[in-house]
Formats: sequence, structure tokens, C-alpha cells
Amino acid sequence: MQAKVKKKFRDKYSKEVYKFGQTYEGDSKRIKELEGFGWVEKSKVNKTPVGEGE
Repeated sequence: MQAKVKKKFRDKYSKEVYKFGQTYEGDSKRIKELEGFGWVEKSKVNKTPVGEGE
């Protein structure tokens, strides 16, 4: 699962620093936790109508 970073933070597991605009990849439970802090927002799935974009 992916989420867009809204605020700079250091991940407590990987110790990697994520900056505004980057993409954070992790499991849904961790992303939900980060959303609670206001650090990330869930990326929206690009829904293309059936038969288009192939």
C-alpha cells in the first residue's frame, strides 16, 4: 500500500527520513497509524473505466 507524505518524518522501523511529496510504502495498519499523526495521506487509486487505458 502507498501513501503520499504530507509532513516530514522519520520512520521508526526503517529509520528513513521521508519528506513532503515523497511516497511512503508500507502495510495498511502502519499507514493508518501515520495518517493519525497527520504525516501521510492515502494515495487514491486511479480508477479507469473498463476498456480504457489498456
